[in-house]
Amino acid sequence: MKIINYLKSLLVMFFIIFTLSLIATMLHYYNILGIKGLGYFKIIVPIISIIFGGFVLGRRSKTKGFLEGLKLGGLYLVIMTILSLLVFKNAFNIRILLYDLILLLSGMLGSMIGINFKIKKFKVNPELLLFQIENYIK
Repeated sequence: MKIINYLKSLLVMFFIIFTLSLIATMLHYYNILGIKGLGYFKIIVPIISIIFGGFVLGRRSKTKGFLEGLKLGGLYLVIMTILSLLVFKNAFNIRILLYDLILLLSGMLGSMIGINFKIKKFKVNPELLLFQIENYIK
């Protein structure tokens, strides 16, 4: 698979994260979204973005959408883990590993859905089509 497809999917993912985070910030600023809701939003936004990124990647894949989604989810996790360790210096725990597993599975899900939404081009055999029409009319 071409690297450009992964980069496009990552770009879609980060755009969705940025957009939804901006919406969450505005909702929190105007006291529409509380602290507890912001915590839920913080968990759901990456899952949604990985599903859409996997969908975009799946539409560009030829076969094995689950594997492509797994690669995309893994790439996202590597990027986020490196940033987290550099900026926040967080240690790993079981909750983080469980959340990472959910992110990997959502990447697989998005890519499997995307590969099934591909536009398929069928070649039509005119003789077979005429034969089927004649049998249908009879």
